[in-house]
Amino acid sequence: MFVVDVQRDDLETVVASPSCNPRTARLANGHNLKTRRFFHGNGSFHNRQLETVNCIAINATGTLLAAGGDNGIRVWDLASNLELPCPRLSESARSKGLSVPKVPSNTDLCVITTTLQWKNTHTVLSGSSTGHISCWTLGQSTFVQLWRCQVWPSATEDASISQILVHAHHLGRIAVISKEKRIAVIEENTTNEGHEFSPFVTWAGKLHGPVHGLKFDGNGILVASRLNLSLSIHGFKDAAHQDAPGQSSTKTYAFTIGSSCATLSSQGKLYMTTGIPSGLVVFTLHADGLHQKIISVCSTQGGAGPRSLAFMDDGNIVLYSSGERNVHMINRETGEILQVLKHGRNLSVGALTATPIGGDRDTIVTASKG
Repeated sequence: MFVVDVQRDDLETVVASPSCNPRTARLANGHNLKTRRFFHGNGSFHNRQLETVNCIAINATGTLLAAGGDNGIRVWDLASNLELPCPRLSESARSKGLSVPKVPSNTDLCVITTTLQWKNTHTVLSGSSTGHISCWTLGQSTFVQLWRCQVWPSATEDASISQILVHAHHLGRIAVISKEKRIAVIEENTTNEGHEFSPFVTWAGKLHGPVHGLKFDGNGILVASRLNLSLSIHGFKDAAHQDAPGQSSTKTYAFTIGSSCATLSSQGKLYMTTGIPSGLVVFTLHADGLHQKIISVCSTQGGAGPRSLAFMDDGNIVLYSSGERNVHMINRETGEILQVLKHGRNLSVGALTATPIGGDRDTIVTASKG
C-alpha cells in the first residue's frame, strides 16, 4: 500500500519514521505532502493474508487504516505502522457487557469483504459479498467484532454490499446499498449504559437502476442511480421511521455514467463525480438543478476512464485513478491537476480512499489488487 499524509498549514506536521522512506512535496495550493511506502516485512503494510485488496478506509483522525479482501479485514495503526489483531467474537467484548451474536468464530474468514466505512474513530463497519455487515471496534490494542447483521439473504442476486453510510448526527442509523439496486436502513439499539445490541433493518427497497452514490441529507437520504445512460438524483425523507422510503424528488440527467463517488461538504453541499473515457464529470447540486463540469485527464490506458474516485479537502479536490500506477489530485473548481502521486509498486491502483470530510488531517491511501 501507499500512504500520503497531506498536512494543512494550521496543523502540526507529522514526521514519518525513517523506515517508511518519507518524501516531501508541496501542492500548488500550499499543502504539504508527506508520503510513506510500505514494503514486505514485519510491521509493513504489504498484505500477505488478503489475497486481493478490495477496499480500504481511514478513520476521521487519520490514525487507523482498514483493508478488506477476499478472506476478511485487517487494521493498522498509522502512527506505529503495526497491525492490530482482529479476532472474531472475542471474549473481551462479552466481558464488557456487549451483546454479540453467537455465530461461528470463522464466519468472516471465508467471506469476501466488499466495502468498509468508519462509524467513529475506533469503530469500523465492513460489508460483504453475501449481504451482511459486521461491526468492529478497538479494545485493548485489538479489534473485536461487536455484531453481525444479515441485510439481504445471501442467495439474493444483488446481495453484495457496495456502500455503507453512517448518519453524522445519529450514529446508530446506518444506510446500506447493494452492488446493483437494493437500499436499506439499519437502526442500532443501545441500552442506557450505551452498550450496543444487534441491529435490525427498519426498511429495505429497490431503485430502478444501479446506485452510484449515497449520502444522508439532513434526516433523509440522497442517492444517485443509473438507468439507460442517465443519472437520477433521488431524495428520500426521514425513511428510517417509515414503512417504505418516501421519495420527495427525482431528477434525471442524460449522461454516460462510469465509476462514481459522492460527498457532502461540511456546509452540506453535494458533490458527485463520474468517469468518462477522457476523464471525469463533476456534478454540483444547486437549487436550479445539477451543474456539471467536464475535466479531461490524460491516460495511457487509451481512454479507459477512472476505476477509482474519491473526494478530499471538503470536496474541493478530486482523487482520480484510471487503474494505472498513479493518482491524480484535481481541483474541482478549475480542473487543474495539482499533483500526480506515484503508487510506488509495479501493480496498478485497485483501491483508493481519503480521510473523511471533516477529519483532523487529509490522508490518502492507495492499494493494488495484488
